[in-house]
Amino acid sequence: MKFLKFNINGSLALFRRGTSVDDTTELVLTHDYMPPTALKGLIGAIIGYSGLAKASRENTEIEFLKKLEGAKIAVLPNRTNKFIQRITNTTGFANNGSTMIMAQQVLEDLSYEVFVGDNFDDYEKLKDLMFKEKTTYPLVLGRKGFTASYSNVEEIESELYTDSNFVKGFMSFEKLGEISDDEEYAHIELPIDYDEHFMYEYKDYAVGDLYSNYRGEFIEFNGEKISVI
Repeated sequence: MKFLKFNINGSLALFRRGTSVDDTTELVLTHDYMPPTALKGLIGAIIGYSGLAKASRENTEIEFLKKLEGAKIAVLPNRTNKFIQRITNTTGFANNGSTMIMAQQVLEDLSYEVFVGDNFDDYEKLKDLMFKEKTTYPLVLGRKGFTASYSNVEEIESELYTDSNFVKGFMSFEKLGEISDDEEYAHIELPIDYDEHFMYEYKDYAVGDLYSNYRGEFIEFNGEKISVI
């Protein structure tokens, strides 16, 4: 099976949580990692798929999720720092003419290594655009102004494997065996889809390098076993 391998990079990112505002601090909260929905949105933006705004306006399926349904995608994320950014809004549209100060959590220096399999219809179009260093729509990391770029594009080949005692990346928690107490990893919940009301649907993942039996799919690259999300 062929995969497009590339790096996604950005100085700032905010992947807003479904319940995104802390009631006591009014702080907009972010997921610590890029959700699968956001990653597929980036791939869709390169190809030219429409997104959530059009789907909610026309009450149709979200095109980038429909087109990339079942696509084999593997990810190696970095762990980024997180800080609080304060924004002063003086436009008056949302604050009745007064000055409003917003606070939001922001990730910095995001860098992900991504592998996208050839098992969806527009793989060749994606490949052509990426090797030409083009994108149909601007790439953003969860919020307008937080731009993304891609680099180091190449095509590789790997089989899809299952069952291993050491895998890294985003691992579906339901497909993991027992994890020893001395393992270091993050147990996170990330949105993977939207329901009919355009609300997030979530899935539990472990993120890290784990010595634990993993029954999900993974690929091999440069001696590493990387799980498919």
